[in-house]
Amino acid sequence: MKPSLNEILRATLETLNIDSEDWEKNIRSRKGYIIRAKELFCTLAAEEGHSYVKIGLFLGVGHSTPLHHAKTFKAYCELYPTCYDLIKSA
Repeated sequence: MKPSLNEILRATLETLNIDSEDWEKNIRSRKGYIIRAKELFCTLAAEEGHSYVKIGLFLGVGHSTPLHHAKTFKAYCELYPTCYDLIKSA
C-alpha cells in the first residue's frame, strides 16, 4: 500500500527539519528551503505512484508545477549525489 500524500509530506518536513507551522505559513513563498521541500515532496510522491494532478491538487497548484519540481530535484541529484541521501532518509 502506498503512503498517503500527508504521510509523504510529514516525512519530507521531518527530513528537512521544517516545522509544519512554518510550512503552512510559507507554502506560497519562494524561500529556498520551502522550494527544496516541495521538490523533495513531489519527487517522493511521484515515485510512490501518485499522479502529478493529485500532487498538484494537494499543493494547490496545477499538474505542471509538481512535474517541474520533481525534474528539478532529479537534476540536482545528478549534479550533487548527496541529494539521493535525502530521498533515502525520507
